Amino acid sequence: MSADGQSVFIGGEYYYLNGTPRNCIGRVDATTGALHSWAVPFTQIIDDAQTHKPGPNMLWAILVTPTRVYGGFGRVPNFLQAFRLDNGNSGDTVPGSKINTPGNVESLALSPDGTRLLAGGHFGTAMLDFSACGTWIHGLMNVSPATGAINCDWLPTIKPFRRFERA
Repeated sequence: MSADGQSVFIGGEYYYLNGTPRNCIGRVDATTGALHSWAVPFTQIIDDAQTHKPGPNMLWAILVTPTRVYGGFGRVPNFLQAFRLDNGNSGDTVPGSKINTPGNVESLALSPDGTRLLAGGHFGTAMLDFSACGTWIHGLMNVSPATGAINCDWLPTIKPFRRFERA
């Protein structure tokens, strides 16, 4: 839901919402279901055709604040990204907010004081090595919503995290 309760953000795996182009993220009226005019520019979710599988991307997780929509994406490319809600109907990418990951970002939570965005998923697990801050990240990362940078002071290890060994 939007902060004012007037609209609902919808994520998933689709190219169209209510017959209008929307790549995996859209906004509808909370009462009528009518498509809201706010939109993320299509090209801001697909980086380039060579890294994107045919078909729409997948938005696994959405977190909405009064000024931002945070999305956890997958199905190649995989990433965490923030979009603007304070720029009229344009859901432009918040500069510096995109973090590419080797696996899907599947859950998001904001700390009560709003200073930490926690992202969980299957990045840094099994064969999906992911490092930052001079260490390996294993399925859970802590990001500054203000800067888009990974906070290096809290990176817990979720197991199993090692590569699968073959006999």
